[in-house]
Amino acid sequence: MPEISRLKISANMGYERDQYILGKCYMHGDGVEKDPGEAVYWYTKAAERGFAIAQNDLAYCYMHGDGVEKDTVMAVQWYTRAAEQGFARAQNNLGQCYEYGMGVKPDFVQAYKWYNKAASNRDADFDAIRHLKFIYNDLASQIDSAHSEDALRVLALHLHSLNYENSQQLAHECEQKANAIITRYNHLLSKKNDMTNLSWKDIEQLAIEFRVPSMQAYKDSIALAEECDKLTEKAKADAYEQIIQTKAQTDNKPEPDASEYHSLVIQFQEFGLNYKDAGRLANECEHKAHVQEQKVMYNGLLVRKSNASSLSWRELEQLAADFRVPFLHGYTNSAELAKECKQLAEVAKAEAFEQVLQAKAQTGSKSEAIVEYRRLINRFLEFGSYKDAEALARECASTAYAQEQKSYYDSLVSRMAIAVTEEDFDALEEAFCAMKNYPGAVEKAEECVQKAKPIKYVNLISKRHKTTRVTELKECSERFHKLGNYLDSVMQAEECEKEASRRQAEYVSQRRCWNCGDEIGGGSFVKKLLGGLLTKKCKNCGETQQ
Repeated sequence: MPEISRLKISANMGYERDQYILGKCYMHGDGVEKDPGEAVYWYTKAAERGFAIAQNDLAYCYMHGDGVEKDTVMAVQWYTRAAEQGFARAQNNLGQCYEYGMGVKPDFVQAYKWYNKAASNRDADFDAIRHLKFIYNDLASQIDSAHSEDALRVLALHLHSLNYENSQQLAHECEQKANAIITRYNHLLSKKNDMTNLSWKDIEQLAIEFRVPSMQAYKDSIALAEECDKLTEKAKADAYEQIIQTKAQTDNKPEPDASEYHSLVIQFQEFGLNYKDAGRLANECEHKAHVQEQKVMYNGLLVRKSNASSLSWRELEQLAADFRVPFLHGYTNSAELAKECKQLAEVAKAEAFEQVLQAKAQTGSKSEAIVEYRRLINRFLEFGSYKDAEALARECASTAYAQEQKSYYDSLVSRMAIAVTEEDFDALEEAFCAMKNYPGAVEKAEECVQKAKPIKYVNLISKRHKTTRVTELKECSERFHKLGNYLDSVMQAEECEKEASRRQAEYVSQRRCWNCGDEIGGGSFVKKLLGGLLTKKCKNCGETQQ
């Protein structure tokens, strides 16, 4: 700290910076005896010469009565002079004065204005930045709990003035919510003024909506809700009387429909089970609907029973089951009728079973009746475990299978009679082998083999003399061997094998394709790298040469 004597000299000469520093020395007792009053004297000298930091500190002294009599109005004046010079700390302090009403009337618009200036200053005041963020978060948190139009309007005004981050967007949202409340209130008022087509439940809901928090800001909303309550009671009583009359009319009908009583149950329940005797009447209507439904179902079953002679045994069993459903339990003589239907079903079932047995006996005399036996299988299976129905179904299945086997065997024999090519006989051999358990099938397969041998021998002789390819000669050798001792097949096989070896050696020595004899040097070969070796593939026969 410069020497006090030098500071005093320069301060007395009017240097405002040294006047301020000398005031700080007296305020904190730095190099001189602490004297707040003397500090204020020098702060004032510097402040009057326009030194902003001195103006701010002088304002602080007036605000807290430090070295001078407390005067918040004077404090605001000095804060303002310093803030207008762009001193960030003074701008923040002035914002607090306006926010909390210290030395000035509370004015949040001015408060947010000076906070923003302090925060955006090139020497930004970090207290102002933190305070702005705190205010923003606080206002944002109030939006969801603000239900009244007035509260939302106030929030919107604060957010607009704050001008921090997306406060303008939040302000717009508040205004939208406020406008929605006005629109809703006007809509409710419109409904209240014209309740011609409103039910008592609609009026009751209207009263509830007049009592929601967002409506309570309107002075007449509670009065309107109470008025709706009275109108609800009257409309409710009138509607209840109408339903009582509807019930009386339904009771007087000779054959009321169950759906009418179900409708009445719903209507009585809408009033609440504790409203007058609505609960008792709802139960009474539900019981009557149940009785009517029982009656309708019972009468329908009686009609079906009256036509029992035209029903199958399965339909009679179902009718008996319908008479036994819990819904008809104890209703008139439903149990006796169920028993009677069951007896009729047993008689009809026995007669139907006898008819199927007769049909089986008639089918048994036919040599080919595969379709009839398949049909009998299904008819016997319908009876389930009744008598020997399952065994008879298996018997029919066995007979049908045997007839199918015979029919297929006969068709193969017919095809064999007209077969002329080796492919025909090979296919027939395979088919006969597949049904080797059928009597005579194995013998027929062998017969096909023997009949095919002359045809195969002639075809092989022809192919042997026509081909020049090594692979085809080797194939002829293998096929001659398969003919066994037929004629000179063994000799022919050996000659084919020798011819194949001779040709392969000749082709290789002449640098031709080892299989077909095409020249390797010609354009009929394609070079290809295979397994690390350079190979050539013959375009003529497709074989690969190294």
